[in-house]
Amino acid sequence: MRRAHRSGPTAPTLLAALSGGLALAATACGGKPGSGAVTVRDSADVRIVESPRSLVDRPSAWKVAPEPDVVIGATEGDSSDMLFGVSGAAQLDDGRILVVNGGTQELRFYDGRGRFLTSVGGEGDGPGEYRVPRLVAVTSGDTIVVSDLRSGRFTVLDGRGRHVRSATPARFVGLPVGRLSGGRFVTSLGSAGAGPDTPEGELPDTVRFLAVDARAGVLDTVAVTPGAPAYVWREGATVGFLRVPLTTDPSGAVAGDLVYVALTRAPEIRTYRADGRLVRIARVRGGLPHLKRSEFEAGIRRRIAAARDEEAAARLRRVYGRMSPPSTRPLFDRLVVDRLGDVWARRFVQEADDRPRRWTVFEGGKPLGSVDTPAGLQVEEIGENYVLGVVVGPLGTERVQRHRLVR
Repeated sequence: MRRAHRSGPTAPTLLAALSGGLALAATACGGKPGSGAVTVRDSADVRIVESPRSLVDRPSAWKVAPEPDVVIGATEGDSSDMLFGVSGAAQLDDGRILVVNGGTQELRFYDGRGRFLTSVGGEGDGPGEYRVPRLVAVTSGDTIVVSDLRSGRFTVLDGRGRHVRSATPARFVGLPVGRLSGGRFVTSLGSAGAGPDTPEGELPDTVRFLAVDARAGVLDTVAVTPGAPAYVWREGATVGFLRVPLTTDPSGAVAGDLVYVALTRAPEIRTYRADGRLVRIARVRGGLPHLKRSEFEAGIRRRIAAARDEEAAARLRRVYGRMSPPSTRPLFDRLVVDRLGDVWARRFVQEADDRPRRWTVFEGGKPLGSVDTPAGLQVEEIGENYVLGVVVGPLGTERVQRHRLVR
C-alpha cells in the first residue's frame, strides 16, 4: 500500500525522477508505438507515456460504493443541516468534513458521521467573510484555502476555521485551480472576448494556467493551451457570444509543486512543474473521438429547448444554423488528483444525466483502468478509501455524500 500524504486538496506523490538517457530512448515497459501496450520514452527531458485506448477504457477492479456511508444535507429541519450553493467539500485529517456552503457564505464543519459541529464566515468583506466563496485547497496540517470569486481575494485559515491571512491580487487573475506546495495559487485565465468590431465567426480561445503570488502581485505562466472555441454572432447592432456545443475548456489540477492539465484539442494530460517546465505527457493513441453531425445537432436542440423564451430560441436557431460543427470532441473534461497521487480524468459526455460518470485513473502517466462514480455525484475529493462529492436533488436540494472506495 502506498503511503498517503497531503499537500493539496487532492494530494499527490511527486513524479519519479526523470531519466537522463538519450532522447526518444524507449524504456523497458514492453510494446512498440502503435501496439496494444504502454510505451514510455524521453524527449528533451519530457517523459512521454503513450497508451492504447483499450487500456484507458478497460474497467479497473476498483469500486466506488453506489450508496453513501455519510450524508450531509436535509430538506427540512435545522438550518445547519440544509445546504445550498455548495462550492467545495473535503475531509480533514482528523475525519471531520468541511463544506463550503455558498448560499450562506459559510464554512461548515461536520464530524465523521455527518453531524454539524460549527460554522465560520458569513457574508461580508472583512477578514474571514465572503461574497462568493469557493474552496481552493486543504493542504498539509489541514490548512484551508478559500477564494472569493467576487473580490478575487484568497483567504488562508487553520484547521479550526480561524483566519490566518488574506491577500487580494491587484487585478483579475482567473479562476482558482489549486495551491502549490510553496504557497502560490494556480489559476486559469481565458483570453477570448468579443467587441463591437469583432466579425462574425468562430473565435479561438487560449487558456493560461498561472502561478500567482497574491501578496507580491507576481504572475508566472505555467502553461498555455487552446481553450474551447466560441462563436461571435452579429444581427443588426447586436453582437453576441456563444460557446460552440460539445466543446470544453482544458481542466487543471494541482498537487505538490505539479500542475496537471487535460487538453481538449488532443488526447493528452500534461504535467508541469511550478516554474512552467513540461515534465510529462500522458497520451492516448488514436486521436480524439470523432464527433458525429447528429451528436452536434442533438446538442443544439438541447440548448434551444432551454432558451428563456421563443424569441431567444429563434435567435439560437439562426445562429447555430450558421455554425460549423467541430470534427472531434474532447476525451476528458475534468481532473482530480487523489490523496495517493493518482490522477483521475473524467470522461467527457455530451450532457450530464442520471448515469454514473466514468473516470480513467493514471499512475505515473500509465492508465490503471476506468472507475465509475455514482450517478449525479459531483466529485469534490478522492481519498485513500473514499470519494466525497455533492448531489443535487430534483427540487434543487443539495447533499454532500461520502462513498467508500475499494482499491
